[in-house]
Amino acid sequence: MPISNGHVQIKFVYNFGEATVFYRMSADDEWLILLENVDVNYLSDEGLMGKKVKLEVSRGSSTS
Repeated sequence: MPISNGHVQIKFVYNFGEATVFYRMSADDEWLILLENVDVNYLSDEGLMGKKVKLEVSRGSSTS
């Protein structure tokens, strides 16, 4: 989704191995669905391809 100028807020909702990704352009806007029911079972704390991994989320600066 192209963003011409400014910032976008993104929210991930996880439910039993599936995630829905929401976005909004400002804190006053409603959350809209960007991607729905994405299979994220591979994002396990048990590792990736037999190796232990640590998943981290990086957050930029926010005004909310």
